[in-house]
Order: sequence, then C-alpha cells, then structure tokens
Amino acid sequence: MALSADMKKPEFNSKAYVLTFKNFLAVTRNNISREKVDRYGAAVYNKQNECHMTLYKSELAVRYIAQTDITDELLISLYEVSTMSLCVARFSAWDMKLSATLDKFMAQFKNPKERNFEARIIGLQNGQRYDTLHDVLRFVASKKLPLVEVDLFGSNMRHIAFDAKTGMSYNMLLENRLYRPGELANKALIQVQQPAPQQQQAGAAQ
Repeated sequence: MALSADMKKPEFNSKAYVLTFKNFLAVTRNNISREKVDRYGAAVYNKQNECHMTLYKSELAVRYIAQTDITDELLISLYEVSTMSLCVARFSAWDMKLSATLDKFMAQFKNPKERNFEARIIGLQNGQRYDTLHDVLRFVASKKLPLVEVDLFGSNMRHIAFDAKTGMSYNMLLENRLYRPGELANKALIQVQQPAPQQQQAGAAQ
C-alpha cells in the first residue's frame, strides 16, 4: 500500500527508496564477503535475464543465489520459509516466460503449510523509468505475496546475494573488504601502485 501510493508521486524515481515490512523505514542491508558466498561451491550466479532456484537442506547445498553489477535491472526473490526454498530472477523487462517460471516455482508447494512466501524487489537507478516495476507489483498482488523488502533506485552499482537459509538479502563485497564512498558506483576505478622506495632509487641510479 505504501509503495503503490508513493509510485503516484512525480518524484518517485528521483532518489533511493527503501522499504521493509517491519516499519517502512530506511534500513541498512548487511554485508557479506564474496569469499563466504562462494565457499564450498555454495553459490550460483544470475546473469542478465536469468533465474535460479535452490533448496537449502544442509551446508553442502547451494545456499546463495548471487548477482553482480546490478544497475538498471530488477531482481525479484521468492522465498518459501518453511522449506527454505529460494527463487531469484534478474531481468530488465517482465514477460510471460518469467511469470511462468515463478508460477512453476510456487506451484510445487501444494501443501498449505508449505506456502509461506516472502517476496523481495531490488534494483533500478535514479531517474529511470519504472514501467517494469508496475508489472512486477501486479504479479505480486495477483499471487497475494507478502512484499517484505523493497530497495529501488539509487546511484550505486549493486552486488546482491540472497541466502536460502534465511531468505535475506546481503550486499556482497567482491573484494572481501569495505568499499570507500562512491567506489561501488565506478566500475572503471583503477588503482596505480606506486613503486617501492628501493625501486625508485634503482631507477634514479640508472
């Protein structure tokens, strides 16, 4: 309801927009290192216009569905809480194939006790058109899915990992460290390594 109301405002896509179902206040997503995500082969990666599913049963199962370099695309995750089943799609446009894939994921939970879903939507950049978002929200509403996290717009590139054990999303730190302000937004950042003092002296002697 809060999201639908705000989408009618002319300035809706002009800045980062974050909702959570608990209090509809801006929150900070937790970080996770890429090393942890990839440990023991515990992750699959969505490329552009891909969808992956996983069922978490043990530490040997694929636990994370991750995606890097998210800018003007959208992510939707569907998580079935009681079975720890996760489906994540990365897309730039909504179509019938994607809708059918998500329907197929949900259809496997025929037992009413296994239909405790959570939906999350993440993506887009400031000032971007959000026609596709309308399609996503129509799907979520038609399936009566609880929308527990919304993270839209902003100016930074996103690297997101979804955890099948908890259903939560994490900011994935690609180099296993904290980034400087603005660094995530610049793919072309190049760090020039200065020569060591010994190398400088050797160069001067020549």
